[in-house]
Amino acid sequence: MTVAAILNGKGRDVIAEKSGTLLSVICKVLAEKGIGAILVTDDESRIEGIISERDVVKAVGRQGAGAL
Repeated sequence: MTVAAILNGKGRDVIAEKSGTLLSVICKVLAEKGIGAILVTDDESRIEGIISERDVVKAVGRQGAGAL
């Protein structure tokens, strides 16, 4: 299996959100799009990082619902 084969099956859309976006909004986008991670960008659309479902679970596990 190659990365290209995976992308061909999943699609090639890239979803990004600004770094100031609430975690609850990130969760909603993950669920609506059926994806596991979102790029995080600054105000000039430069990539700052990535947030994944695992990151969300860790934040909620540490801080409870207040993390959202």
